Formats: sequence, structure tokens, C-alpha cells
Amino acid sequence: MNHLINTNAKVIRDEIYGKPYFIIDDFFVNPDSVYKQYFKKLGDLHRKGEENSLNEIFFIDRRKEVRGYIVEEINKIVKYLTNQSPASECFFTNETLFFDEPFNDTEKNWWWMHIDHGYNMIIYMTKKGDSCGTNLYSPEDYYSNNIHYGNEHVNPWIPKEKIRPIKHLEGKYNRLVLFDGKIPHGMNLVKGKFINKYRRNIVGFYADYLDYLRFKSMLNEKK
Repeated sequence: MNHLINTNAKVIRDEIYGKPYFIIDDFFVNPDSVYKQYFKKLGDLHRKGEENSLNEIFFIDRRKEVRGYIVEEINKIVKYLTNQSPASECFFTNETLFFDEPFNDTEKNWWWMHIDHGYNMIIYMTKKGDSCGTNLYSPEDYYSNNIHYGNEHVNPWIPKEKIRPIKHLEGKYNRLVLFDGKIPHGMNLVKGKFINKYRRNIVGFYADYLDYLRFKSMLNEKK
């Protein structure tokens, strides 16, 4: 376990809306072993029992908790890069697939986007999933259009004309991305990908509520 993380991996840093984001490729020394450890069994249905949920009707969305050494070590890296602290004691898996249904129209719609109060950490754990990483969207569009309505499993698709994507973080296998979750974001999907096949990653959340208030205030000043 001491050699879980590739300490020689290069950290790429850039900025969006004045906020740094980071990309680290070849993050795990043995990603296939990590994959087997955390994805050998399927996670539980996410938000099981939610009223009017479309989970298991048009798509399947699952989660499980990730704890232990991996969390402790990655939290140290995130603290060094962002100075933010964990918002949760554990990480989570994202395990999502889509049924071949007209409802899942990825050519006309973006998957449900949202914001978080601090940095998001994602490690992509699906091979050949580069085109289906994470989109970062225009905060101005997100707030002015009032498109953040409903719940992810009740109203998951947002028409593309309502919001502009500003960056696609490619979902390369064994890539870690770290970005400010106050920028609206959501998974990117393209036609024919992840039909009856799971898109898998590991996510962690971090907190800086005061920075969230400052960022929202900045956007209000631009209106």
C-alpha cells in the first residue's frame, strides 16, 4: 500500500475563472489493482427510494464508500495543492450506466449539472472513457437561466442551448482531476458511450464555505 500513488507523476496546473485546477495522469502505480479492489462489487443504488426517481428506469446510478489509506494519502495531496479540508470522512464511487432509450439524448442535452462548496477530486477508472469526463460550465448561464432545478434522478437532462460548457476535463483512465466545485459541473456524455456499460470513477469533496460566498458575490457583481 505504500506504493499506491505514483510520486513521480507530473502535476499540471491551470486556471478557470481565476480558480486553479489540476490534472495528474498515471496517478496510481497499479490502477488495475485499485479498480479490482473498489469495483469488484457493485455499489448500492444512489438515493434509493427517492420519489419519482428515474434511476433503474432510464439509467442506473450506484455509489459505495471508499475508506482507509487511499483517502488519507489523497487528502494530503489535495491539502497541499488547495489548502482545503475534506468535507467527508470518505470518498465515494460513481457507477453509472445508461439504457438505450430515446430519453437519454446526449446530442441535445447535457447531464444534470450542479455546484459544490469546495474542490472536487475525481479519479477516472474506466478505460476508453476519455470523451466522457467532466464538463465545467458557465457560472453566469447557470445562475441567470435558473437551470439548476429539480433533482438529478428526476429531471436529469438539461437542453444544451441553456448553458455553455467552458472546459471538458477528459476522463482518461487513471487520471486525477481537481477543480473548484463552485464552478457548475457535470459528467460529459456522448452518443453510444456507456450504454449498458458502467462509467466508473472515485470522487472526494472538500470544503471552503467562505470562499463559496466570495465566489457567489463576485458573480452577482457581474450581473
